[in-house]
Amino acid sequence: MKPNGWTMNLTILTLGLSLVLAMVGCGVKGPPVPPRSIPPGAVTDLTFILDQDQVTLNWSIPTGKATGSAGLAGFIVFRAASPLADPVCDGCPALFRRIAEVDFEELMAGNPDRKTATFQQTIEKGYQYIFKVMAFSKDGQRGPDSNRVVVR
Repeated sequence: MKPNGWTMNLTILTLGLSLVLAMVGCGVKGPPVPPRSIPPGAVTDLTFILDQDQVTLNWSIPTGKATGSAGLAGFIVFRAASPLADPVCDGCPALFRRIAEVDFEELMAGNPDRKTATFQQTIEKGYQYIFKVMAFSKDGQRGPDSNRVVVR
């Protein structure tokens, strides 16, 4: 039996489609990709106590999922400073500098049930200081910025 035009066109179309599928889905896969790690959550309750020229920052240590998928490694403390004669306005961008790192294991040493973290620093009179902290995980992921506190 001799194939008619319709059968011939269907055969060519099927072969063409098979060729395209073979090139697109060849079965070779790339290297495995690890699941995306989850960064720690934000500290939301940063507060301060000012005693003379000593400021003490206090915040709750994140727990549960807020510690990120790799677990907490510590906190980074940032500070912006400006003269009281020319303070940074509310809502204006401030130039923050990393001033310290609080190591999580050192913080928890001797008190594994600890719920809060603290950081102290001496400040100069005549300046406005803005502080914020950021949690970071053991795999290096940084969480979002905390709330800001303004010390005058």
